[in-house]
Amino acid sequence: MKRLLVLVCTASLFCALFVVPSCASLSGKKGSGLSQLKGKVSDNAIQALIDLFGKLQLMAKMDDVLNKIAEAHLEWVADEMKAVNTFARDAGIQIEPAVTLTPAQQAAVQSIIVDANARWINSYGWINMNPGTPATGYDNENPSLFTGEYLWLLWRLNALTGATKAAWRANIPKQVALMQLQPGLFDRFGYRPRPKEVELFSHDETQGLIQIDNLLGNTFGYGKDQQTYGMKYDYVFMNPAWSAPNKFKRPMFWQGQPVTKAQAWPNAQRYFDQVEVIRRTGGVPTTLASDLILCASFLTSFQGGCTQTSSPILMVQRIHFLKNLSPVLDGCIYQWQYMAEKLFAKGNICNGKPVVCDNAYCAMANIYFMQPDHPVNKLAAMLPPGAN
Repeated sequence: MKRLLVLVCTASLFCALFVVPSCASLSGKKGSGLSQLKGKVSDNAIQALIDLFGKLQLMAKMDDVLNKIAEAHLEWVADEMKAVNTFARDAGIQIEPAVTLTPAQQAAVQSIIVDANARWINSYGWINMNPGTPATGYDNENPSLFTGEYLWLLWRLNALTGATKAAWRANIPKQVALMQLQPGLFDRFGYRPRPKEVELFSHDETQGLIQIDNLLGNTFGYGKDQQTYGMKYDYVFMNPAWSAPNKFKRPMFWQGQPVTKAQAWPNAQRYFDQVEVIRRTGGVPTTLASDLILCASFLTSFQGGCTQTSSPILMVQRIHFLKNLSPVLDGCIYQWQYMAEKLFAKGNICNGKPVVCDNAYCAMANIYFMQPDHPVNKLAAMLPPGAN
């Protein structure tokens, strides 16, 4: 396993050289050379670069380069994966193990769904972080991600069935239509008309739509649409500047200040593991390099320990649509689950408080979702012990 970790960490470091600049905010904080170009490079020049990079497919070709490097180590990677899978089997680790609920627990889940519909799901159809009577508008920046987490929990607890599933399958296309600018490109919120300030559609939201589509039967094609769009623009999703199909001439603003494409580009660009999530769910076959890039994202998601849970929660959601695609990636998922179970074990001190949950996801959710009676927290508490 040590050699695999060395290769994964190398991939992680390589990715970080490109991912770290994406942390530069739209408000122009120092962190990226691109964010310092304001006033020096015209928006037309930046758009020309984006178009050129789209034609050159730099992100897609980077995957091919990394794959050639990874395939040189194919034999020993396979050996390491056999060892990891043996370890997982001996340790009793399972990926999304089946859940059996008692009749009383099943009734409790249905009660949570009723409460979610009444107090937590807003008028746009997405779950909120805080209750309302009713919850009318958005109160968070990741509506599709959090809704995907809620639906994943219903699926894990065998409750995303029948009328509940049918209702979500009927409503999601209407909700997403308010956000969609063209196939594969979305706004974060479904406001009509679009406001003066439009936030960038983040990778979290990309993954949220992919997760929801997967849970509802892969009928909407959100991953495939984003892959098609990403191939055209080299995975640059510049939604605030969108003015018409394939045109990006709308002025951008952030906190009342004008924003150039040079400033927005680092955050509009998808990088490495973010690209691989889109490629995998958009129909691109798996490669060893893709596996290792995704492995790096899994095994480095605990950098904040158990005080910062947004990255680990993202990984939990990824497991659902990335499992069983390759033994290499499954091996990394096993290792991630082993680490999660140890880090978020009951009684450990996380974010200044002892963990009271019997499972890792519940512990993560309790830190992230501040309201104790949030439907995600209540559903997560019903998962079986261990990592999920």
